[in-house]
Amino acid sequence: MDAIQIYWNNSVDFAHFVWAYMQKGSLDLLEGNINQDTIGVLLVLGGILLVLLLIIISMFKRSKPVERPVDMMASLTMQSVINSAPTDVSAYGSEDGAGTGEPDLKTIEADMKAVKELYTAGRINADLYISESRNLYEAAKALYSR
Repeated sequence: MDAIQIYWNNSVDFAHFVWAYMQKGSLDLLEGNINQDTIGVLLVLGGILLVLLLIIISMFKRSKPVERPVDMMASLTMQSVINSAPTDVSAYGSEDGAGTGEPDLKTIEADMKAVKELYTAGRINADLYISESRNLYEAAKALYSR
């Protein structure tokens, strides 16, 4: 208990010293006596006012709302996938629609990005993501080796 009392007395003495120093410096400033002590008081008072001003400004400053990037796959629901128009599998990958049945590298890349986006969105599990990525990689490797 004595240690707490000693700490309290030291804190009160220090606060009294600072208050007396600031009061003496402020009175010297009002009298027009500018010396090293009054410049120190000016710096301390200026710092306190600056900190208070910054706190007040930060309280009233409104932050801009953060815009999240639009995730096209997140808006896709299972019902919209089921009710979508059927795609022609024979025309997969052909740009002219001739129906070669073989994908080109652009469509394989788009499919890889779509599978990755589905995985990061949590729509598919890791096993399906890995197997589909391997299948697409093998298709791209076979297409590139020709």
